[in-house]
Amino acid sequence: MRKKPLFRQGRPPNTFIGGVGATIVTGTTQLAAKLSVSSGQIHNFSIDSNNNVSCYIGRNYTMNARAFYYDNDITYYFDLDGKCTYLENQVFHNNKNISKYHVLIFPSVTGCDYGLSSGGGAGTRNKAGIMCFPKMEPIGPSGTTNSNCFSWCDFNGNVYVESANQTNNLGAPDLDITGAVSSAIASRIVYSTNTNAPSEATGISTISATTTSIHIQWDAVSHSNTIDYYLVIVDGNFVGSPSTTSLNVGGLTTATSYDFKIIVVDEMGNTSKFSNVYADSTL
Repeated sequence: MRKKPLFRQGRPPNTFIGGVGATIVTGTTQLAAKLSVSSGQIHNFSIDSNNNVSCYIGRNYTMNARAFYYDNDITYYFDLDGKCTYLENQVFHNNKNISKYHVLIFPSVTGCDYGLSSGGGAGTRNKAGIMCFPKMEPIGPSGTTNSNCFSWCDFNGNVYVESANQTNNLGAPDLDITGAVSSAIASRIVYSTNTNAPSEATGISTISATTTSIHIQWDAVSHSNTIDYYLVIVDGNFVGSPSTTSLNVGGLTTATSYDFKIIVVDEMGNTSKFSNVYADSTL
């Protein structure tokens, strides 16, 4: 059994950033500059063998402009305690990692500047997946102005935003939503009407295992809102977002142990904390 870290001062990580370990080479100093916090507010900072960053951030913050601009390695940003409250301009602009669609979880962000998750034009589209901003309103500086927050993006999941965005443009949707029709995102906007977070997933177990795959299952989460997705993380890497309570994870290494964790996303874009870690091995 692998040892798990003991978290100093009872502060387990609340912030998880996928794939950026190689670019945050100075650790807390560089991350603090991106997030406009002091290094002293970042605790239990670590980078795993897959270049995923985890840490505990002890205060609310505004993410600085272009914090992850052109960072094609980033695969997710999970702010599970809702410490980030505002995103300045182009924080995730031109992230076109084609191996994974980005998953962004920001339960307390109420607003942003322009170019939230926009791309750079034909051939350089952002690759965006599930984006949870259940308190964000407006999208960009104004609901009556298209600030191109979603221009030139490819989406394969829902974008959850506060319900006021449906009518904040003189009774019509926020112009960043209507302006995103050409990027085929309009039908994927979900308007959040409450912020009731679901409970963590439990009952994780293995259905079957092979030399290159592990098929896991878990208990359905009972919640006041319908559950939309279960985000599955294996050894710190996002591997899938099934709407059902199982996932067959392939492409694994023979006779190797893996750690599985799950985040629950409901129909309003509210997210759970991580489940407890479940470990199993390929044959």
